[in-house]
Amino acid sequence: MINGLVTALQSLLSLVFLGSGGMKVLTPYDVLKTNPGMEWASDFSANSILAIGSVESLLAMGLLVTLFRSRVKKYASMLASGLALVMVGAAVTHLMRGEQIVPNVVLFGIACLVAVARKGRL
Repeated sequence: MINGLVTALQSLLSLVFLGSGGMKVLTPYDVLKTNPGMEWASDFSANSILAIGSVESLLAMGLLVTLFRSRVKKYASMLASGLALVMVGAAVTHLMRGEQIVPNVVLFGIACLVAVARKGRL
């Protein structure tokens, strides 16, 4: 039962970050920074946004692959920890801008839960 819940959270986390990272990679910078909720993007260069999106996407893809490939299951904890660190950076950015950080805190919590639950696979 617990493993099923962790698997569901791991899948959700992966899909959220695949969408978020993919949007940052595929959306032109000038369009991205005018999107509602993405005003923070104007504080970063286009290359920085591309790097953030790439890191999110790669970590999310890796985390998703660990669900299906037994050889790489041991990396799930590290990949989830990486996503948690991305959320720390996002929360700092939003706090400095006086914006809401609730989504960052929720995703950070889910990433930490997955990282701790999958730690035994190392």
